[in-house]
Amino acid sequence: MSDNLLLLSGFFQIGYATNDLDKALALFRDKYDMGPFAELRNMQVQGPNNSAMEASFALAYKGDTMIELIQPVQGDTSMFDHVLPNSDFAVRHHHFAYCLDSMELLNEAEAKMRAQDIAIPVQGNGMEQVFFFYADTRPWLGHYSEYLTLTDKGRATYAQLPRY
Repeated sequence: MSDNLLLLSGFFQIGYATNDLDKALALFRDKYDMGPFAELRNMQVQGPNNSAMEASFALAYKGDTMIELIQPVQGDTSMFDHVLPNSDFAVRHHHFAYCLDSMELLNEAEAKMRAQDIAIPVQGNGMEQVFFFYADTRPWLGHYSEYLTLTDKGRATYAQLPRY
C-alpha cells in the first residue's frame, strides 16, 4: 500500500445522510431512476467511540458505485449532526468509501491514519460481512472517509444488491 492516504483506486461508495429515509428513497427514484433499494431499518450499529446508535440504511448500485443512504434514528448521532439540519428534509453528502482487498490492508490503512493523528471515530463490522472504519477527513476534504473490506459472505451479499 502506498503512503498516500487518499486511496482513489479503491473508490467504492458514496454515503449520504438523511433525516427521512422514505423521502430520500423517493428522491433517488424520481431524480436518478434508482429504486427499489435494499433496506435495513432500525439497525443497532456502532456509533462514535463505541457508543450505541440506531440507524436505517438503504443500499443500491448506480453503475459500479454503491449509493448508501443513512438515516440516524437515535443514540449517538453526532457523526451526522454536522450535515443534517434540525428541521426540513435533507439529503447531504457524508462520506466516500474505499474498498480494500484484505483485512491486512485495512489494518495497514488504519495504522497509517492513526500514525498521522487522524481521528477514527468509528470502527467495527457489519454482520461479520464488512469490516470498516471511518477516518475524520473533514478538516481538509469536508467529509468522512470510510475504509472497508468484505468477507466472502459480504461480497456475495453486496453482489445481490439492486443495480441501476
